[in-house]
Amino acid sequence: MIKFIPGFKHKYGELNMLEEKILNRYSEYIKVFVYGTLKQNYSNNKIIADIGKFIKSCRTDNKFKMFITSMGYPGIDYGDFDYIKGEIWGIKKSDLYILDEFEGFPDFYHRNKIKIDNEYVECYFITETHNNEFLINEYKE
Repeated sequence: MIKFIPGFKHKYGELNMLEEKILNRYSEYIKVFVYGTLKQNYSNNKIIADIGKFIKSCRTDNKFKMFITSMGYPGIDYGDFDYIKGEIWGIKKSDLYILDEFEGFPDFYHRNKIKIDNEYVECYFITETHNNEFLINEYKE
């Protein structure tokens, strides 16, 4: 029996293929890219850690605009600003509503697919209404 250990590195590299097989085998899982306070060692990580499985740290394949709202929340939107560092998590589709509720979906954030390591995953974007209303500064994470 093979025991999966997240982040384990074999002499040939990370076990990304095993990670892929684990999630793809169970179609009820979807991959979600998170940034900001949902990442490991940040204040809201417990929300996603309770319902998901950490897959890997990564950065976006494309550049986006990232900023902090006046309420102190990070947000991203389309724009050729910089690559965003974050994490990929596997979430059961049946538990996605928990993350949606936390993110204020669909009013404050909406979900869209973005490219990470040449595959598409779900990501939360700030809604257009709140983009301009709450923008106080752009930043690089």
